[in-house]
Amino acid sequence: MAASRTALRLLRRHFLRRFLDNDLISPNADRHEVLVLLTAALAVPGLFITVVLLGSKYVIGIPTPALTSVAALDDKFLYITASMLVMALMAAVQWDALGLDERDTAILGTLPVDTRAIGRAKLTALVMFVAAFAVMLNGVPSVLFPLLTVSHFHVNIVAVVRMIVVHAAVTMGAGAYAFLTILLLRELLRVLLGPRGFGRVAALVQAVLVIALGTTLLLLPALASNVPAKWLRGGDVWHTVPPAWFLGLYEAGTGQVTLTIRGLGLRIPAGLVVPERQAVLLYDSLLPRFSELARVATIMLCATACAALVLYMWNNRRLPLPRVAQARPSGQARKRVARLIAGALVPSPVPRAGFFFTVQTLTRSAPHRISIAGACAVAIAAAILLMHGIRAIGSAAAAPARLLALQTVVTVIVLAGVRQALAIPAELRANWTFSMAWNGDMDPFVAGVKRAVIAAVVLPLLAAMASLHAYMLGARAAVEHAAVGALISLIVVEWLVRPDKLPLTCSARPPGNLKALGPIYVMLLFVVAYNVGRLEQWALRDGMVRLAMLVGGLILTYAGSRLSHLRRRLSGAGSRSPLLARVELDDLPDTPTQRLGLSEPV
Repeated sequence: MAASRTALRLLRRHFLRRFLDNDLISPNADRHEVLVLLTAALAVPGLFITVVLLGSKYVIGIPTPALTSVAALDDKFLYITASMLVMALMAAVQWDALGLDERDTAILGTLPVDTRAIGRAKLTALVMFVAAFAVMLNGVPSVLFPLLTVSHFHVNIVAVVRMIVVHAAVTMGAGAYAFLTILLLRELLRVLLGPRGFGRVAALVQAVLVIALGTTLLLLPALASNVPAKWLRGGDVWHTVPPAWFLGLYEAGTGQVTLTIRGLGLRIPAGLVVPERQAVLLYDSLLPRFSELARVATIMLCATACAALVLYMWNNRRLPLPRVAQARPSGQARKRVARLIAGALVPSPVPRAGFFFTVQTLTRSAPHRISIAGACAVAIAAAILLMHGIRAIGSAAAAPARLLALQTVVTVIVLAGVRQALAIPAELRANWTFSMAWNGDMDPFVAGVKRAVIAAVVLPLLAAMASLHAYMLGARAAVEHAAVGALISLIVVEWLVRPDKLPLTCSARPPGNLKALGPIYVMLLFVVAYNVGRLEQWALRDGMVRLAMLVGGLILTYAGSRLSHLRRRLSGAGSRSPLLARVELDDLPDTPTQRLGLSEPV
């Protein structure tokens, strides 16, 4: 049956809330607070970059038009690329919510509403969310940046308005192109692989996208430097990176204003005559290139939008059928192997429960995957910066300390993401199972969680870095370095995974005073990692004696951390209800109507 306007409005509101809310993580959160925090997180970085970092550059440093135009290419490329990366990252984070899924079938499938109306409401909510996201991200720089670039010149209001409109249109169009590219990738996978195949690879694709996009976003300042030489000269325009396409579109829209400013006959300082003439020649040589890039940007944006929308409407023409679990011989074999491994690592029942619960939650739950993938992106960016300028050495004796510190930095950053993931509940409504089985002792379960982190995160991470170190340092040094890294990882796990609440069960809480202490933690991490690298440098140079001393010191440190935990546990055992007071399993709202939002006026 046809849906009424009220039904469509309610459906749009429902889908919009799904983009912003997560009742599994924070069921009592205020939606207005979420919106305010989201707006601030998007608007403040653009305001800070434009006013603080670029304000003095244009207001004080560059008083000539051609030099301003050439210098602005890097900053325009920065704004365009940042918009594309943030919008693409948002699409990757919202990967599961972009289309209709089994949850929509369970909730909306029983309602007397046409399936096509549900699909249209989903698409409308998606467009509204993307538009609002793009405006919050690019609105402030669109107004301030053009004003900065013409602050030295007498430009009429029409030209200024034109520059503002072009900046907003190009950056938002670039962000829309990036979002549509991720959406097109998702819908192509759904068409090519089918529902079952898409369900198998979706989690992996999402994690890879978050890591790749997050790493590129963190390295963006280095990528957005010397843009004319890196991204605008040479080669076919179709082989140029997409941000360069939209930079050409930007310059095609504002190039006339730039030429008009140069024609005003402004007085050029004597020391800047030659640089100004060179900037004029450079910019004029790029004008034909800008026109070609603008055409490519227009074609690609329109083609991507059409393809993504067509596939999206095709895949969402009906509600997806619920997936039915089927026993497969290969799946049974994997389960038997997993039981054998877990039996060797965690023979006791309660630690084994914590082990399997942690592994399955971290691999299957989207919020947990995103938390760990974000930490991996930060770790990869830090590793690239640490390895800048270092080539294959072949021996540990000549290895610089920062190369040896890389392993510690990457491990600690990833484990910090794991710590954050452990604070996110898997399913709050299933906490009654923990309440019924609770015996008042959290430590056996946490021991299983720690072993799961070591088996599922630490060991694969060390194995991946060992291959890199084998190439850089040689096989023997890589093995010794990995052994040191394993001991450091055990110490880090012991100190980071000390939850005050049962992991993966209770609703998330704010991470404390992280804004003030975060920079201190980062500086402390690099200082400690560098000094550990110096110790390894000392230990790996002269035989096995020094290495044995270093390994022995790390083993004693790990034993000390274990004794510290045991002392903490025993000191708490003397108080009244020591562990029960730290575990809060009843984190749901008071009434189901509050959780579903039914108590609010329509």
